[in-house]
Amino acid sequence: MDQKNRALITVTDKTNLDILAEGLSHHNYEIISTGGTSRVLREIIEENGYDINVIDVSDVTGYPELFDGRVKTLHPAILGGILFDRSNPEHVQEAKDNNIVSIDLVVNNLYPFESTAAKPGATEDDIIENMDIGGPTATISAVKNWKHVGVLADPAIYETIISEMDLNNGVLTKETRRDLAAFAINTIADYRSANAVELTRRFTGEETLRRKFVDGKELGRYGENWHQKSWLFVDPNISEPNAVIANQVHGGPLGYNNFLDAEAALRTVKEYKDQPTVVVIKHSEPCGIATADTLENALERAWQGDPVSAFGSVIAFNREVDLDTMKVICDRPNTTGKKGWFVEAMIAPSVSPQALEYVQGKKTKSNLRILEVGDMAAGVVEDIEYRELLGGILKQERDSRLYLTDTVEELFREPYQLTCQNSQKELTVGIVTETKPKENSEGLYDFAMKAAKHTKSNAIVICREYSPGQYQVLGMGAGQPNRKDAGGKLAITKAHENLEMEYQVLANLEEATEHAKAMLTSEYDTLMDSASKVIAGQTKEQYIKTQLKDCCLASDAFFPFRDGLDAVAGFGIKNVIQPGGSNGDPSVIEAANEYDIAMVFTGMRHFKH
Repeated sequence: MDQKNRALITVTDKTNLDILAEGLSHHNYEIISTGGTSRVLREIIEENGYDINVIDVSDVTGYPELFDGRVKTLHPAILGGILFDRSNPEHVQEAKDNNIVSIDLVVNNLYPFESTAAKPGATEDDIIENMDIGGPTATISAVKNWKHVGVLADPAIYETIISEMDLNNGVLTKETRRDLAAFAINTIADYRSANAVELTRRFTGEETLRRKFVDGKELGRYGENWHQKSWLFVDPNISEPNAVIANQVHGGPLGYNNFLDAEAALRTVKEYKDQPTVVVIKHSEPCGIATADTLENALERAWQGDPVSAFGSVIAFNREVDLDTMKVICDRPNTTGKKGWFVEAMIAPSVSPQALEYVQGKKTKSNLRILEVGDMAAGVVEDIEYRELLGGILKQERDSRLYLTDTVEELFREPYQLTCQNSQKELTVGIVTETKPKENSEGLYDFAMKAAKHTKSNAIVICREYSPGQYQVLGMGAGQPNRKDAGGKLAITKAHENLEMEYQVLANLEEATEHAKAMLTSEYDTLMDSASKVIAGQTKEQYIKTQLKDCCLASDAFFPFRDGLDAVAGFGIKNVIQPGGSNGDPSVIEAANEYDIAMVFTGMRHFKH
């Protein structure tokens, strides 16, 4: 057998063939090729004067391309040249006896099956003719014989491979051939998976789901709990900013729970685009959300939402974390009187060099995990999500909208009917009560509904406008079996507790604890100057009720009975936003009217399980 190197090149995507042809010409290669690929290669070679020969597959096999190109490389002269074991003397002799020459490199990419199937009006014949047979067979053959054959399944790597050949006298290292084989077999697996899903749908009407995850690695010392091991896999098809592929710029490795909380934090903070916003997450639930004129102030206000639960939290920011904001994390007194808040992880578009340098100089923050995700609006937003079950998987459209209307402003009018396009339900939207919301309160209602959307059902969230156009969560009840307790026992209790603490500090009472002062804001002295205006001679209970009167209560789903409003009305709640759509709506509206509550129906439920 002669010592010439041979490459089988048969590709649909002709990108970078010029790079490949030039590179192979320097390393004693000849090319075996088919149809359109051979024509393009010959044009490149002739145009550039490369010293390399192109042989048609039909000249190797002794057969023409058959059946409109369905059979070209499916022949022992081709597959045998790829598959025979060069280290096995019997194989070598058998190849020689049958005039089979070695093929040392297989370059292949496949017919455009998926793009063809996705075209409107694509017929069964269209997709069948674009289902590759010979390409995958040659590729898998090269994978099987990876010890002797290289396989290139992506035009983007041609230049890198040629560079390695240049450094190694035309030879690919064992490690490279293994990596190329792993990539190629996964390429074929993805392709055959797409074939199976589409043909099963076309032939039987059955929907199948085949998903791929890569780069699996074990996570830290344990999983959700100490006795559990855990792993993380990457979905290579997701381009939307996410915690899995974020750039970690500081801190220790993320654990299982860190990823869950970072995911919840990022999803929530992306809901708020117009102002600097901070979301504090604990056990996948928002215990604090706030907007402000600066990220620093938003962080402080978000932390106030539940400073006890915020201990050990994951915090998301929708703006670059600057030095002032980082100093809050590192230096603000905590509940023990020491400097620094204990935070497990931070996730943001970016962190300024000054902020990063500052936190790197803090020994107490050496384990604080900091993730950068870049532009939060980048990538393609996934419109499908999945939930695994023991024995199956659920697939649904992502909950990507907030209201049945396009904007919150369209809710602030007399009630009217809209149709949910998916369920075809006729739903009421608008102001459904005799009492109307205050003028320019759309922002507060909108902020509250966004917070409720990202809180586990049954969810009640109480929010306030603490400064013109700036909002914060004061209390939330999450994951409750009934809506009455979520509001009347949890959300209202936390809001009451936070306002009581605030009153103690504003009134400069001796009973105000260091905890209360630490958890309020860095503007403590400024607040003291204006405290008399804020308190204005009110008792603690008067102050709390006055504040709650201007708050907005948001519910992720409808109130099935009036008891949900009965449970909170006595505390002074006067503003409610909820989806509506219950058979009990008339009694709930009646209760709201009795309590002089302004209530808005959105027409869109946001259960979160």
